[in-house]
Amino acid sequence: MNFGDWQGRAWDELPREQLDAWAKDIWAYRPGGGESAEMVATRWMRWLAHVRRSEAGRIVAVTHAGVIRVALARSGRLGTAAPLEAPISFGSVHFLDIA
Repeated sequence: MNFGDWQGRAWDELPREQLDAWAKDIWAYRPGGGESAEMVATRWMRWLAHVRRSEAGRIVAVTHAGVIRVALARSGRLGTAAPLEAPISFGSVHFLDIA
């Protein structure tokens, strides 16, 4: 996820009103002018369509918790859990059958 002007900055450096705005609308807000969660989900779906069209066989994707949450939610693996709040442990491994 591209965090725009927030990239590489400590949380306590970010303007409180911007953090609050993001917290109110995590799906559509573009932190630091970067990508919204909705934009990340769109990018994931484009990548998934590309992989499905390819004949690459098994794919290993290394990414961050935000993309993992989107992937799990879109595959139905999160059930009724709120996708953006699903706990994803650091360094965890998730398997998806995307055929």
